[in-house]
Amino acid sequence: MLKPYYQDDFATLYHGDCRDVISELGSQAVDAVVTDPPYGTNVAKWDKVAPYDILPDLLNVSKGAVLWFGSSPRIAVDLSEFSVQPERVLIWYVTFSLARTAARGIYYRWHPIYTWHLPPKHNGPNRDVLPIPQDGHNGWFHPGTKPLKLMNKLVGFCPDDGVLFDPYAGSGTTLVAAKNRGLRSIGVEINEDYCKIIVSRLAQDVMRLDAAHEPYKAAEIWEPASASTAESC
Repeated sequence: MLKPYYQDDFATLYHGDCRDVISELGSQAVDAVVTDPPYGTNVAKWDKVAPYDILPDLLNVSKGAVLWFGSSPRIAVDLSEFSVQPERVLIWYVTFSLARTAARGIYYRWHPIYTWHLPPKHNGPNRDVLPIPQDGHNGWFHPGTKPLKLMNKLVGFCPDDGVLFDPYAGSGTTLVAAKNRGLRSIGVEINEDYCKIIVSRLAQDVMRLDAAHEPYKAAEIWEPASASTAESC
């Protein structure tokens, strides 16, 4: 049996290969999967290949929703490589970011979030476009960190009494968001330096969410003044 790297009343973190953990968990062991795997864009050493082959395992290990972050420049590749086509694609509209990814003079300002088996009733977002800014610089460096406000919404696809699974935990934002909602979670991260960051974040006090979902407001949408100030995630 695998030994957790860290464990508290809400979160269990494993340091290692997520395939080993998935194999030990077994079929329908968790209630939802929310994950941000490598995109295959070479943004870092660990981002050379997108793990498309693991999708059937994620669909098998989850009783419910599976959410998979993608990269907008690779959406055509993603859709051609998935063995099971997404049932719906949500859009994270990055209203502000400090990155500079562009093609043909146009900056990328969105990420696809591929979804399977979304439940008809949930505490997740009630729109398919999520206008949320990037967090900016944090106290750690992980090029794929997603904003906590975004993940706070997405973990709502897991039932209140369920277990959330993130096989590519990264800097741990999914696990922190789950803890914010009082959800139990299981995370896996292969890089021990990132495991240490996750432990530090989980050990801090969390903000418990009083409302299951906050409606979007027009004020949440921000447009850059000009292309010269626009960067992407």
